[in-house]
Amino acid sequence: MEKEQNVLNIRASKKALDIIYAVLIFVLGLLLVLLRSANEILSYVFGSLFILIAVISLILDITSKKKTITSTAPVAISLFAMGLIAIIYKLPIEQFIVYCLIVLGSYLLIEMIIDIAMKRDKKLLIIKGIVGIVIITLAVLYLSIEDFRNVLFIIIGILLMTFAVVRLTLIIADLVRKNDSYNMQ
Repeated sequence: MEKEQNVLNIRASKKALDIIYAVLIFVLGLLLVLLRSANEILSYVFGSLFILIAVISLILDITSKKKTITSTAPVAISLFAMGLIAIIYKLPIEQFIVYCLIVLGSYLLIEMIIDIAMKRDKKLLIIKGIVGIVIITLAVLYLSIEDFRNVLFIIIGILLMTFAVVRLTLIIADLVRKNDSYNMQ
């Protein structure tokens, strides 16, 4: 009985985290649509994440190893400093993401070419090629046409909000379904 209760508690906390995650994605999408710029938002998000990871890492080191200076401490301290720099100086994270998209799109195209040479699954091959080309095209348009930046952030924001709404709907439907199955027992 106690084991079943622990499993239910773990599932409930996972669902709560899923709901929080979906709400945060929705808010991020809404901010992208309203601000049409990701630099400031992402500077705060990445800076906060770096600081949070650093603090958690340092706390885990101190509590688990009973030492203040461990092998992971320099990395955690560096992450903390990077987080502060991102928040204070508003790093151009948009450009970093755009170049990551170009590399990702290129990787997908290279993988598609390798798949052709290795005679792998044709459906997946076509999907990789299309996604790679779309990603590279969006990134190049972002870099070359200034007005496209606003449009891109509106598109990304709407996609994030749609994803969040769909995710929340699925979570709520799953909760309702499980609640109905518990009531029937």
